[in-house]
Amino acid sequence: MKNVIFGACESGLSIKKAIQNSGMEVDYFVDNDCKKQTIYEGIEVISPDKLNEISEKYKINVYIVCSSIDEIVIQLKGMRFSGNVYGVKKDKLKPNQTFIECIYMIDINKPQLSYLEYEVSGHCNLNCKGCTHFSNLEKKEIFGNIDNFLQDIKRLKELFRGIKIIRLLGGEPLLNPELPKFYRIARKFFPDSKIQVVTNGLLIPTMSSEILDEMELLQIEFDITQYLPTSRIIDKIKAKLEERQVKYYVSPLVEIFFDRNNFNGDSKIEESFSKCTSRGCHFLHNGKLAVCPRPFTFKRVENSNIDNALLESDIINIYDSNMSGEYINERISKPANTCRYCYPQNKLKYFRWQPDRN
Repeated sequence: MKNVIFGACESGLSIKKAIQNSGMEVDYFVDNDCKKQTIYEGIEVISPDKLNEISEKYKINVYIVCSSIDEIVIQLKGMRFSGNVYGVKKDKLKPNQTFIECIYMIDINKPQLSYLEYEVSGHCNLNCKGCTHFSNLEKKEIFGNIDNFLQDIKRLKELFRGIKIIRLLGGEPLLNPELPKFYRIARKFFPDSKIQVVTNGLLIPTMSSEILDEMELLQIEFDITQYLPTSRIIDKIKAKLEERQVKYYVSPLVEIFFDRNNFNGDSKIEESFSKCTSRGCHFLHNGKLAVCPRPFTFKRVENSNIDNALLESDIINIYDSNMSGEYINERISKPANTCRYCYPQNKLKYFRWQPDRN
């Protein structure tokens, strides 16, 4: 068995040390940069073509340490590489953690899902007028089901080698006391994903240090939408997160909202899809997946002209016996029937942000 590190770089040296500390040897580095294909820290750096030649004679473990991990996986698949491929987990190493505990296997023959949203909480503590998820219409607490989420994430792991971005949102996700369980599950099964909690940030100052420390350890980020109430305490929010070293992004102040709803259902689906900023916001809900949240969230609107049968036609059951990641990626890359209920980007109706008083 030959151990090969893909990436002759500083990160590669860290993995080299971890491998050697576990009692194994590193046989080669491999790198696409021909200038690096010499000797690096006493170990030969070979080309991908040379890696393929060696894999015909020996069993190979490849550990990818490059930031461009997706491109390397695609490259290895294109080379018809037949060895074992591993990535390095995003969460930080714990004291006394073994090398085996900080890596994960990558099935290069499975596709990747580019993006996934999951609604941890359907209700909100701000209730913006014109909420795109219609959370302002929820009059009671609506929480995501942790057991269903666990099974769905397991199923997605069967279908995809990875998910590039996972966003846990609402409503307001910080209203759900079980939020940590959701991001732990997401990180466990998708160790290389960028995982974000999308929030208005109003509850961050009251979060415990223990939860924030765990988020920092697991590399869970905050994506904070800065509404007017958020802006009033934004310095307090930033100070809290920086104290615990939690990564975060704060949007510019949101002063304008837009209405994209066309309840007449007469929009041209191709035009709406091609000009929609949400067409990549793939949404998971209780074993079902859709190109965006609308096939699910439109059901919160009462007394409308929306055809629920059309919404259902856009929803994919991830547990269908013949389901594959390739099929899902193909479906969610195309216009959906639900698009007829959304105006295209150039026909949106804009208004000033305000809380819903109803």
